[in-house]
Amino acid sequence: MKHICKLTLLFLLLSGFIYAQDTMRVADLSVRDVSPPPPDSNHVFTYVEIMPKFPGGQDSMNRFIQRNLQYPDLARDNNIQGTVYACFVVEKDGKVDEVKILRSMIPPCIACDSEVIRVIKKMPKWKPGAQQGKPVRVQFNLPVKFSLQ
Repeated sequence: MKHICKLTLLFLLLSGFIYAQDTMRVADLSVRDVSPPPPDSNHVFTYVEIMPKFPGGQDSMNRFIQRNLQYPDLARDNNIQGTVYACFVVEKDGKVDEVKILRSMIPPCIACDSEVIRVIKKMPKWKPGAQQGKPVRVQFNLPVKFSLQ
C-alpha cells in the first residue's frame, strides 16, 4: 500500500511538473512577437529567403581570403594557430559593414583579429540578401583559420 501511495504521489508530482512546463511554453509563445520585421526596415536579419552571396560564390570568397590574408609575424614566430570567428553585415547595396570579432583564438591574438578585420573590410560588394523580394541587411558569420604548415 505504501508503494502504491509513493508511486501515485510521484506520478502526480511529475504530471504537475510536465503541465507547468507546457504551460510555460505556451505562455512564452504568446508573449513573443514572432512576426518578422518588414523588409524595408533597417533591421539586421540573420537568415533570409535569399542569403547574400560573395561575387563568384563560396570558392571565390575562400580564394579571396587566402590571397589577401597575411599571417602576422608575431603569430608565426610564436607558433600561434587557431580560428578567429568574425561577423559582419552585408548591407542592402552589398557593401560589407559593421565588422566585429565574435571569438578570438586561444590564446587570443590581437594581430590575427586585426588581420581578419582588414581582409573582410577589403571585400568587394556582395550580392545582397533579400526578404519578400526586397534587399535587406543580413549578418554573416565567418570563421577564419590560421594554420602553419
